[in-house]
Amino acid sequence: MDVRSPFFQNIALIVAGVMFLNPIVTVAAELAVDAAAGGNTTIGQAGNGVPIVNIATPNGSGLSHNKFTDYNVGQQGLILNNGAQAFVPTQQGGYITGNPNLRGGAANVILNEVTGSNRSQLKGYTEVAGQAAHVIVANPHGITCDGCGFINTPRATLSTGAPVVNNGRLQGFDVNGGDIAIEGAGLNASNVDQFDLITRSAQINAEIHAKRLNVIAGRNEVDVATLQATAKADDGSEKPQVAIDSSALGGMYAGAIRLVGTEAGVGVKLAGDMAATAGDIQIDAGGQLTMNRSAASGNTTLVADSVDLKGDTYAGGTARVEAKQVDVRESLAAGEQVKVQAERLNNAGTIEAGVRADGSTNSAGHLQLSGNNVRNAGQLTSHGSLNTDLQKLDNGGGKVAVAGSATLKAKELANQGGQIVAQGNLTLDTDTLNNRQGSALAGQALAIKAEAVDNQAGTLAAGGTITAKVSNALNNDGGLVEAGGHLDVEADSLSNVGGRLRALGSGGESRFTIGSRLNNDSGILEVASAALTFDTPALSNRSGVVRHLGSAGLNLDMDLLGQAGGEFITNSAVSLSAGEWVNNSLLQAASITLDIDRLTQTAGGGLLAVNSLSTTGESWINDGRIETNGSLDLRLSGDYRGNGSLLSQGNLLLDAKRVELGDNARVRG
Repeated sequence: MDVRSPFFQNIALIVAGVMFLNPIVTVAAELAVDAAAGGNTTIGQAGNGVPIVNIATPNGSGLSHNKFTDYNVGQQGLILNNGAQAFVPTQQGGYITGNPNLRGGAANVILNEVTGSNRSQLKGYTEVAGQAAHVIVANPHGITCDGCGFINTPRATLSTGAPVVNNGRLQGFDVNGGDIAIEGAGLNASNVDQFDLITRSAQINAEIHAKRLNVIAGRNEVDVATLQATAKADDGSEKPQVAIDSSALGGMYAGAIRLVGTEAGVGVKLAGDMAATAGDIQIDAGGQLTMNRSAASGNTTLVADSVDLKGDTYAGGTARVEAKQVDVRESLAAGEQVKVQAERLNNAGTIEAGVRADGSTNSAGHLQLSGNNVRNAGQLTSHGSLNTDLQKLDNGGGKVAVAGSATLKAKELANQGGQIVAQGNLTLDTDTLNNRQGSALAGQALAIKAEAVDNQAGTLAAGGTITAKVSNALNNDGGLVEAGGHLDVEADSLSNVGGRLRALGSGGESRFTIGSRLNNDSGILEVASAALTFDTPALSNRSGVVRHLGSAGLNLDMDLLGQAGGEFITNSAVSLSAGEWVNNSLLQAASITLDIDRLTQTAGGGLLAVNSLSTTGESWINDGRIETNGSLDLRLSGDYRGNGSLLSQGNLLLDAKRVELGDNARVRG
């Protein structure tokens, strides 16, 4: 036998690495097995001094339950020996001898329960030698991690709850108190598939790196398999001020992050950054949630009593926030959807749906706001669509920008000095719309359904049709309502004093159906639609202008026309017939045909025809203007008198039983 052969040389190295593994009870006062608990857990150390725990024999369920009066991990690390073979390779201690307690097979779960009264200090890496296993440290008096990590384990759990074992299986943890702190050099579980913190409260003052991070805080019964937390009844014990408290240095960086705080009124404070690079961020807090910056490649879900977003919050998928009170100070954005449900939402920053992490936009993005009151002093943006279902939307001084279509539904919609822009269709569904000095613009159609609309000095505009159904008053004094298509306005009253109502589209019909009164004093009503129809019992147009550029007809009750005052201009031919008519208005049309028995036209009245003017009647009094660029044919069976003008650029025929011209009358043809 040649001991110089490579085979025996390797054996010699292995023996040198393990020769100092001696069964001892304590190592540097860091580990102490609870001898009173029974079991066969033993402690030794590798040749380089790294402590080794020969874990207890696992039961039929693969659970190795180890109890310690003291459990700490120094900077040199700790090896949990789950190796059943003769020699086991490790990263921290080289080759070590196998665990004699594992003759029946290795463990699937290694539970290290602390029965003593001291807090556990984890300052190094815990390594599972041999078969990988779920590693659990349970200490009701608290755990501090300062540079801790794990090797060769698919899952690691730190808990201040008492382990609940039924029929040899670990069911979960009964948490009544204790805290877990991440300090100094932080925690590295980036090589662990799942890492859990289960405690009443957690302080995160250093960085956590993990693949899938779960933090469950509060007095709970927690299922180990699902991490479902069932809150326990309040026992009157003192509650922590914060369930999960992350300082500015306590960033969390993982593939996916889930934070849960179940105690009512106990909040979650996250001053550190959070990043989920391969999944979601989920936070559920029983009190106030305060967050700094966060980003998730997947979805972000925030549920709390109140949510205060102090930094930028981004989700590559959907961002959903649900709380009584939500404050957005910087930005809340998502690559797909943003959904906020709140009794009150204050946005001083930007809420944006449909923006990808690289800055490109997603036309399928959707922004949805529901609840009671939204105050937007910042910007609401969707690169796709937007919907609201609210009691009040206050956009005073704010901006709403939508690349697609938007439906804003709110009992009260306040947009004083604000801007609402939708490149597609825009629907405003509200009891009261206050758009004073504000603007609501649609690239396509604008539909308004309201009890009352105040658009004083405001702008309501659309590239297509505007349809407004207002059960009470529509006030457009000094304002602008402009449709690229036609206008269809239905209201109890319409005031356009000094305002402008415009329909620029040449097709269809623009219609004003006003229940009580239309006031266009000093206003401009300009319509290019083929037809213009007024259906109202009262019309005032003093110093105002109604301009119709279409040729399919101006439809207006002639009594209203005569009494309204101001100017009525149309490219249509006008034909009027009445027994008696008083005209205080100036009517200009392509051609005018009148059959009026008794006409009284005041000095402010006028009948102006571009092509021809033809009239019949009995007795007329004209103190205004009757003029045409074409021929004028006036045939009366009675008298014609007055101080007005009869002017024609073509032929003029005045046929009356008697003509009495006043001193200022003019007749020319």
